[in-house]
Amino acid sequence: MSNHYDSLQAKFEHRFSYGFNTLVAYTFSKVLQYNQVHVLGGNTAYEYALAPFDTAQRRHQ
Repeated sequence: MSNHYDSLQAKFEHRFSYGFNTLVAYTFSKVLQYNQVHVLGGNTAYEYALAPFDTAQRRHQ
């Protein structure tokens, strides 16, 4: 069993006159993994779902 990570990353940079510039970066990501779940009868099973530590969006300035 393994994890699966996908992301979309974008960067916008603009340079103004007099040496002033700005930079904005954005990341959208998703982490999927097999999570252990309890089912009827005391058995355990695995489901493919979002990881508990998944952080979907990040914006940096």
